[in-house]
Amino acid sequence: MHDLIILIVSLAIILILFKCKLNLTLTMIIAALFLGIAYRFSLTEILKTFYAACLSRETLEIAAILFLVIVFNLSMNAAYTFKKIISNMKKMLLDIRWVIAVIPAVIGFLPMFGGALVSAPVVKEITQEMGISNERKTFLNFWFRHIWEYTLPLYPGIILAAGILGVPVYRIIASNSILTASAIIIGIIWGTGRLKWRPEHSGEALSGKGRAILNFLFNLSPIILVMVLVLVFRLRVLYALLVAIVFTIISNQISIRTVLRSLAKGKYGMILMVFGIMIFKAMLGTTGMIERLPLFFNTAGIPRYLVISFLPFIVGFLTGMTMAAVGITFPVILPLFEGKLSLMTFSFMCGFAGVLLTPVHFCLSLTREYFQADWLKLYRKELILPVFLMIMIGFIYTVIM
Repeated sequence: MHDLIILIVSLAIILILFKCKLNLTLTMIIAALFLGIAYRFSLTEILKTFYAACLSRETLEIAAILFLVIVFNLSMNAAYTFKKIISNMKKMLLDIRWVIAVIPAVIGFLPMFGGALVSAPVVKEITQEMGISNERKTFLNFWFRHIWEYTLPLYPGIILAAGILGVPVYRIIASNSILTASAIIIGIIWGTGRLKWRPEHSGEALSGKGRAILNFLFNLSPIILVMVLVLVFRLRVLYALLVAIVFTIISNQISIRTVLRSLAKGKYGMILMVFGIMIFKAMLGTTGMIERLPLFFNTAGIPRYLVISFLPFIVGFLTGMTMAAVGITFPVILPLFEGKLSLMTFSFMCGFAGVLLTPVHFCLSLTREYFQADWLKLYRKELILPVFLMIMIGFIYTVIM
């Protein structure tokens, strides 16, 4: 109970600070300080946790990857790549709204930190002509970026779930396929379906389509290169991005002067978010809260559906990681599944719902920062309803199956 009270207070602090429009880095650091004080850690212990979190290999690698994602975007912009992609897709597709869904979805095939930032410039370029809110832009980019995480075996949450349940990966994919299908449909109806847009020259799709496809593939080749290097050659994302940046500069004959000028325009302040989030995550680990909470709920006689939904959700919300939601809670709630994969799917969805809604999730925070969306409007007008619908679909699927 002590852990639960502290957890509720820490979440309240985060929400209040967000409402006061404090930046995410300071918000997470203050929340981490509260956890340290609440658990009566000494100042030395708190500082050691902060220090270890900032200098951990995981933190530094995420920060480095994020930096390279920003540089990658800048190099693509210097080559006017995104404008060319949009121009070619206008000729390929009758409705430009499909571009908004396709580009983030393509990036979603590649699990990488800060991946939403790769597609964000394209979404921004297209939506400038539509007059839609920054919150809607954030939703479109963020939602379609994550439609594959329920079923794509490249995401660690899928592999981990199969390992914990002791079933083949394909069975997890088959059971969770309802979630990916639902996410696509909801994204189209709730996202692109609400855009008031009429293509000016839909006839372009009927002329020069072959050349448009070739040009589209060439301009998209840096992104394709990253995916091939990571998925086929198993190269680490860090190195794959470096190769893709060099390839973009050489293939588009971008001068060093142009590169340096582009780098000077970069917004690197968001990299600090990584350190704030990782400090908060490290403090959670130091307190042992995440490990104890599942045991508390499991022994308190709480109804099964409440346990298998709330536990993954809260861990997903706290960590912003599907792998954490699965890895921490599934071993505890496994007996409650009673061999029904549909219950696992519902639980997986609840965990991922927490991941989708938490500002600790890098993609959400970075996309919101990129589009300068308002947190409260983003939740109230864009995110809460579709995520709730996904949870309800998971629940109905469990009841039917």
